[in-house]
Amino acid sequence: MAGGLLALPPVVQASRCDQVTVVSDTSTTGTDGYSNLSSVGGRICSVEFIANATNGWAEVFDSPDGTETHAQAVVKSEPGSATALNSADRNYGDDGRPTRFGIAARVVNGVAIIQWSGTP
Repeated sequence: MAGGLLALPPVVQASRCDQVTVVSDTSTTGTDGYSNLSSVGGRICSVEFIANATNGWAEVFDSPDGTETHAQAVVKSEPGSATALNSADRNYGDDGRPTRFGIAARVVNGVAIIQWSGTP
């Protein structure tokens, strides 16, 4: 203690995103893999996509009915497209990107690993 000041350790805050879900399309023919992760608003902290064939891609979206075709659906993360055995990712930090209605994912020719939370 120098000069009457006490040094405190830094405050460590845990990530809000305590869920991890894997969504996949294991075919190599472009069959879509869908998953409705949450039917209430939440947060998306990270999305990693690993392709298993050419023209692989993934999207994570906020939608009232779990589909990206709903009039109020909004894409929240598109980590990018990739070719076989390559990957792309997006990281939104410990607070993540908030969603209003819920969290759903669509994957083509690959696997998406999504870190998320079911609480806003």
